[in-house]
Amino acid sequence: MVRTSASQAVNPGSNPGRRIIIILFKRKQQFSMAENTYLIFHPARLAYLLWYIIGIIVIVVGVLLFFDIIPISTLIEDYNTYFLIFFTAFGIILIGIAEILRKNDKYAITNFRIIEKRGIFNIKENSIYWEKVANYSLTQNLLDRIFRVGTIKLWSMGGGGEGVNPEVIVRRAPHIKKIRFLLDKLIQKR
Repeated sequence: MVRTSASQAVNPGSNPGRRIIIILFKRKQQFSMAENTYLIFHPARLAYLLWYIIGIIVIVVGVLLFFDIIPISTLIEDYNTYFLIFFTAFGIILIGIAEILRKNDKYAITNFRIIEKRGIFNIKENSIYWEKVANYSLTQNLLDRIFRVGTIKLWSMGGGGEGVNPEVIVRRAPHIKKIRFLLDKLIQKR
């Protein structure tokens, strides 16, 4: 067995894109030798766009207060530096929270199932095997289509249809065409 990196091991005669051992969610999970991981991804940053926008607005307000573009210094004297430090730190914290939330939502597509893992303190993990998938839907709004992301909902057999809650929801997945092609291929193969 040849080691190519810390996160994957590849058999010499097999497809080098298939991972047998993966690092998923900051701990090693070793799947059976027959289960290959095709793709591991996070939601796109567009999923947390509101957090990023609020963080940037707070930083801009701090800069505007520092340079007296917003005339608040007549009310409070010599606090411009404190406004800059406070608003900049608060804005950076908001952007950092958005990034932490995005990085803690992970999805993995294997040859047997799709795995969704969400949460920082309370971790929720859902998976659905390909032979149990009854239906899936892909939704994209205009902004999603521009940035080539989308949301995929998967329903299992006996889990209902469009009116019932899906088993797995892949929110704002990047490279949506690649993921949809892979899902079609894996669902048809069952």
